[in-house]
Amino acid sequence: MSTQPRHIQLMDTTYVIARANPGVSYSPDEKLNIAKALLQALQVDRIEVASARIRG
Repeated sequence: MSTQPRHIQLMDTTYVIARANPGVSYSPDEKLNIAKALLQALQVDRIEVASARIRG
């Protein structure tokens, strides 16, 4: 049995999901503030900042 602690990584998709909504647009400062809050305050490991669009 391993005695090493497990590390769970968190990846946040809030930014991408919000951008997918019509009319949502962030300024460069807002983007930076969102990233800082997620990485520093919430200690998220990774942020998804782009997503390929699927055309139907």
